[in-house]
Amino acid sequence: MPKRHITGWKATIAVSMSNYIDSGSIIAIATSLGFWKAAYFPNDDGTITGLLAAFSSNAFGAAIGALIGGPLCDKYGRKFIYTYDLLVYALGGLIITVTANLGMLFAGFVIIGLAVGASVPAGWTYIAEFAPADRRGRHIGTTQLAWSFGPFIGYGLAAALAPLHLLGSRLIFAHLVVIALVTWYIRQGLDESEAWQQAKGGATAKPPSVLASFKALFSRRVNITALVFLACIYTFWNQAASQNGIFLPTILSSMGYRALQSDLFSMLSWGFVIVATVFFMALVDRIPTGSTTASAARWPSSPGSSWCSDRRPRRGPHSGTPSSGACPPGPRRRPSTRCGLPNSSPRPTAPGPRASCSSRCASPAGSSRSSSR
Repeated sequence: MPKRHITGWKATIAVSMSNYIDSGSIIAIATSLGFWKAAYFPNDDGTITGLLAAFSSNAFGAAIGALIGGPLCDKYGRKFIYTYDLLVYALGGLIITVTANLGMLFAGFVIIGLAVGASVPAGWTYIAEFAPADRRGRHIGTTQLAWSFGPFIGYGLAAALAPLHLLGSRLIFAHLVVIALVTWYIRQGLDESEAWQQAKGGATAKPPSVLASFKALFSRRVNITALVFLACIYTFWNQAASQNGIFLPTILSSMGYRALQSDLFSMLSWGFVIVATVFFMALVDRIPTGSTTASAARWPSSPGSSWCSDRRPRRGPHSGTPSSGACPPGPRRRPSTRCGLPNSSPRPTAPGPRASCSSRCASPAGSSRSSSR
């Protein structure tokens, strides 16, 4: 096991690698369906192909995995998921690599789908919890960048290995298995999320039950609104994304394009996605949202945490979550808005002991005025 703890950008890359193999599995399936069909179900009218795609990492397999992995991630921690999910993924990929019949192929697709579904909520949540607030967008963007490289490299491998037909498809899945195992080994150096430990009351506290977590989730209107919004976005977005992801080679083939042409065209399209993602990462943390202060003022305090005078959480050395330590540097407020005090409020003229972050704006008036701006 790795002796050194992995933090910062190294931790982000280690977690984001699951996005590479997740999207890579979808493209490996997409580029190999024709070869599997010719070998194991040549008389298929589209039913078997559709079922394989539906229960893979492209659709229901991932959905069921997310429904299982999400609650487990909240109950047992992020590290529990990313310790085991890649081993499950590697098992599914290995079955597909050596598959000898349709039953083995279907089992491998389902296992990979479950692993992909479980890994996504754990990975994205982990990065969002430990990434520094002023660079969180770039860290989260890294997951999308890794996801985009999965199809880009996957289609490139499919184009290069197309002359090998079914053997080439097996090799693509084999490379995903190797990357999954290497990533699993590296991830052993990751620490548990401090935010998750604080949310459940400390590192040694017993986490709430799954039922209690769901009740808490749906007890606030803002949570329900966010869930409905995300459900609408992903329902309609994935109609196009899933069809493009797993059936584009089949569609282009039906239009008369050869496999090589189809793979190179798809690879080019994902190259544009990579460029757009890099552009997003360069700008996301520089654009103010306009609601950060208000959101911070409404955020409930947790045991052991405190907030700075401008409602920014204290940061630990490797995370953006509230923790003990000095306030992060930020712009000085004008006397008229500092802690909600009026212009006539006297300012200290002699140096004295520095007040703690939590005591600077303890008055309710200060908090309400800060949030209104």
